[in-house]
Amino acid sequence: MRKVAIAIVVILARVIYSAYWFYLAPALPIIGVEFRVGKALLGLVPFIFIVGAAAFQVPAGIIASHLGNARTAGLGLLTMAITGLLVPPQH
Repeated sequence: MRKVAIAIVVILARVIYSAYWFYLAPALPIIGVEFRVGKALLGLVPFIFIVGAAAFQVPAGIIASHLGNARTAGLGLLTMAITGLLVPPQH
């Protein structure tokens, strides 16, 4: 039962993580127009996203070794939820 709960938490975290990326990718042309940014510079957005995700893999592993995988996943989900609430809705 515990392994199933951990698997569900991990899968849920990946779904939420992917949803954030799918919100960003279609917005790139709008971001380019809004900030008058060329396509080359916009190409850095996915790169920075991936580098940022990769950079936090090691700290997340260290935290997971201290807190445990389930608590670390929960902490990550809580962090994403709180930071998601800080973004003002667009009307």
